[in-house]
Amino acid sequence: MNTLAFEFPVHGEINKRDFIAESIAWLRGIKASNILNNNDIIENFGDEFSLRAEDGEYVSFREINVGGVSVVGFRHEIKDSSRRVWRTEVTLTISEEGRILRVNSQCDPHHIDVKTQIPKKPFFVKSVIDSGWGAKDGFIYISADSILVKSENINEIIDLISGRSSVLLPCILLTRRSDGGLVLSDKLLRALSYQVGGMAHVLVEPSFDFLRNSIGKRCVGIPYGGAVGVFVGGIGIVRKIYDFSIFDDEEHLVQELIRFISTFHTNRQPKKAWGFQDLMEVHLRNMRNKVESGEKELDEWLSLQQEESDNKDARIKKLESDIEELQKRVDNNFSDCILDRGLIQSIGDEIYDGEFFDRIRSILVDSLDAGNIHPRTRIVIERFCQKTKFTGNAKNLDERLKSAGKNSGNAEGRLSELLYEMGYVLKRHTKHPIYEPKNAFGLTNQMLSCTASDVRSGRNAASQISNMLGLEKLR
Repeated sequence: MNTLAFEFPVHGEINKRDFIAESIAWLRGIKASNILNNNDIIENFGDEFSLRAEDGEYVSFREINVGGVSVVGFRHEIKDSSRRVWRTEVTLTISEEGRILRVNSQCDPHHIDVKTQIPKKPFFVKSVIDSGWGAKDGFIYISADSILVKSENINEIIDLISGRSSVLLPCILLTRRSDGGLVLSDKLLRALSYQVGGMAHVLVEPSFDFLRNSIGKRCVGIPYGGAVGVFVGGIGIVRKIYDFSIFDDEEHLVQELIRFISTFHTNRQPKKAWGFQDLMEVHLRNMRNKVESGEKELDEWLSLQQEESDNKDARIKKLESDIEELQKRVDNNFSDCILDRGLIQSIGDEIYDGEFFDRIRSILVDSLDAGNIHPRTRIVIERFCQKTKFTGNAKNLDERLKSAGKNSGNAEGRLSELLYEMGYVLKRHTKHPIYEPKNAFGLTNQMLSCTASDVRSGRNAASQISNMLGLEKLR
């Protein structure tokens, strides 16, 4: 059972009354919900208000004040026709540091034979953003629209790319092609911005090479020339997309970016806001104190006992789900965990994601042929190589080079795009263009001599680049 979990700041005028009003409006807008019109059980304990319908639909509002922090939130559960339980939890945390809205969305199959679904962003988020709740997240306002990067944002962009930014939400950066266009049409750009609003920021480069010219050598790893990058505050770049041939069309790219952002927010723990689970635990603790002091009656005590039990069961279930998800990530992405991203950035730019790991693993494989290795070291290397595998990205790059080298069309143009992606720049252009590795250390200059009269020239150039990169031993 995965949880889609994210948080973002809202402006200082938003209060508990606004939160309750927006929550009620959201409930009224759910077509399958009848909780406000048809409920059988009502519980009202002052700082808690709950409704439960005969069909199992449930909503509970809670409020606490502790240590100068005020938190109000709700949990809503509703079953669909497949017996899945859709659970939405939203909290508003108010403190001296500001006001943060946190959203959790879950799809709980409840039965082993029921297929679960990836939870989606609740319409509640779209509603509050449309109502103007969004505040500044670092240097970017929370919005459901794309944001044009400005000259005054350059230092913040450098911090974002370098992993020094404190921005809460990930940022999708779309750069301009040489013709000034983007990889997405205006319609699809609006669709992407709307779908990820509240979960990510969509930044747009104002003109071709604006970022590279503005940032220069102050930062490496900048997407450019129509590429798309995804950045996370405190981490830096987590994904670059240069080759769009892997997508069926623009809509496919939009769906992949939405999926990537949703996956990023899966099972994430709160950083600044209180989660509803935390809110419940403190609220139940306060209730227990009131019962023990005689402020509450026996029926409330019994209700409290049951709720505490349910809450602990939910906490255990979530922990089990988190452990299972973590194990899947370890199993599927073991090689990605070997090298810390900060270490990678301190070494320099990779020509593809996971390159440094692949090269280290290749060296270890070759070292097994040496005769002067300590016996234990040999066994450690053998077991390491058994438990890990190459990322597969070297093979993908090699296949892209071969595809670009085909003489159907502009082989030279396609190969030059790949060289740009790997950190090369055009040094000079006489009869044949010569490219030099500006950010790609340890590599040599490359001359592209692809002529239309020689059907093998494109393939030869692609093979020459592949051999220069040593891709054969990294796959």
